Amino acid sequence: LAKIKGGHQLLQMTINGRDLSNDEGDYDGRVPLHLAAASGNLDSCKILLAARADPSHEDNSGRTPMIEAIEGNHDDIVRFLLRKGGCLKLKNQGEYLCNAAHAGNEELLNLLCIARVNLDAGDYDRRTALHLAAAEGKLNIVRLLVERKATPGIKDRWDDTPLDSAKIGKFTSVIHYLEKLTPNRNKRPAHGLSVTFCSSVKKTPASPDSKTVS
Repeated sequence: LAKIKGGHQLLQMTINGRDLSNDEGDYDGRVPLHLAAASGNLDSCKILLAARADPSHEDNSGRTPMIEAIEGNHDDIVRFLLRKGGCLKLKNQGEYLCNAAHAGNEELLNLLCIARVNLDAGDYDRRTALHLAAAEGKLNIVRLLVERKATPGIKDRWDDTPLDSAKIGKFTSVIHYLEKLTPNRNKRPAHGLSVTFCSSVKKTPASPDSKTVS
C-alpha cells in the first residue's frame, strides 16, 4: 500500500520484473490491484497489469478491483480494467442495483452500466432497480435506467411492472413516462406492496414530483 501511495515509479522499482499472475494477496485476499483501483491510481493499475496481475482477482469477500473502482467513482479505471479483460463478478447484482436506485445515485448506476451489469437483475422478489426507482418517484433514475436498456415492462414475482409500482405511489410524471413505453396495458391494480431497502451508498435527493394523478 505504501508503495502504491508513494507513486507508480516506486511501485515499478519494487516489482522489477516480477510475475504477479499467481499473487494470492494478503490475509484478506486483497492484492495491490485492489488498492490501486480503490485509490484511483491508473498508472499503478497499468504497471500491475503489465506484470500480469489478474484484473478480476477476488478477495476473500468476493470483491474485485473493478468493484473498488466503481465504488471510488473512478470511471477511467473501470474502462481500463474492462479493456484488459476485467470482470465485475458482482454477487447479488439485483440487490446492489436496487440499493443504488433507492439512493438515487446516478454516478454509481452509470459506472455499473459501464461495467456491463445486468440492469434487469432482480432482488429476492425479482424487483429490479427500475421497479424501485418507479416506486419512489425518481424520474431521473427511471430515465437513466430505461435509456441504458433496462426493460420497462419487466415483472416481479407478483406480476407487477415498474409502471404498476409508480401507480401505487401516484407519481404522475413517472406514470406518464412509463405509459409511453408500455402502451395498451390493461392489468389488475397493483398489489400495493411497499418495500424498503437499506442502502450503503450515498443518497441524493429525489426530483420533486406531483402526487396527483390526472
